[in-house]
Amino acid sequence: TFRLAVTEEGGHLFIQATGQGRSEVFVSARDEVFSKVAPLALSLQRDGKDTVSGLVLHQNGQHVPAPRAAE
Repeated sequence: TFRLAVTEEGGHLFIQATGQGRSEVFVSARDEVFSKVAPLALSLQRDGKDTVSGLVLHQNGQHVPAPRAAE
């Protein structure tokens, strides 16, 4: 199973995919982040209560939506 963890530490955002190391991502707009080490971006999705409900991974011309996993 592929999982993508998005975490915040000390005011910085990080992503970590299953079986890979953690890397920092950078905000380009509200709910939009990108990586400087890999050709990917993430768009956060929000529900009607403005809570993050999922994301879309943009990489290599693919746009893969994923719901937020239960914590």
